[in-house]
Amino acid sequence: MKTKLGIGLATGMFFTATAGTSLPTYPTENVGGNGDGTTTDKFTATAGQTAFTLSESANAIISMTVNGVAVASTDYTFSGASFTYSGTTLAADDKVVIEYYVSAWRLVGDISQDGLTVATDKSVTNLFNWANVLKRVIMTNHNETVQAPVMDTTEETMKAILGSDNVTVTPAAGSHGKTIDCNLSAATLPDPKAFLFVMKDGDDTMALGMSEGQITAVDNVSFAPNAAIVWKPTLTALGDGLHFISEEAAS
Repeated sequence: MKTKLGIGLATGMFFTATAGTSLPTYPTENVGGNGDGTTTDKFTATAGQTAFTLSESANAIISMTVNGVAVASTDYTFSGASFTYSGTTLAADDKVVIEYYVSAWRLVGDISQDGLTVATDKSVTNLFNWANVLKRVIMTNHNETVQAPVMDTTEETMKAILGSDNVTVTPAAGSHGKTIDCNLSAATLPDPKAFLFVMKDGDDTMALGMSEGQITAVDNVSFAPNAAIVWKPTLTALGDGLHFISEEAAS
């Protein structure tokens, strides 16, 4: 007996990317070692070390620290799994931590236990011959949507749901932390993007995605004590439509 959306790597994760980004060949292709699209590698440096080999090919570097201190992005370069450090000379046994994205996909947030709701709407026309016998049925229109209840309210979440133009972020300053101002009354829809949902079904992995789609609605949102804020965007598939990918566990 398989447990739907079982606990584990890549369970109910919602990712987004630039419109037109190709969907993965395998559901876990873009998950990364941390299960959220990122991987963290830890190294114990040798004296003067400058070259590091990452465990996966990197798409973008999130951060590098040496003994817990952040390193400026101008002090390193990378190409695939090759990482080159050019900052202050490392000493033997320095602790180096590098966190990076493994693909173009960025995490939006977690899907709630209500799960995804997929709707397909197909319009057809019946074609009859001279004797009024039905001979063919042709599809004249089709529309696929996904409703995705997202449990997070981060900068990345809100920009994905409302569009970057409708979210204003003010960095932390003085005694105030970072603020996120979301225009829920915006008169424009977010620009099209690529969307990907990665899930598990027992030991099997699944992905639901569209290389181009647009958020066309956001359902009612409840703000209540002792309850999570859940945003419920509806994604409409564009381009080549909605795809479901399933991968059985390797034997």
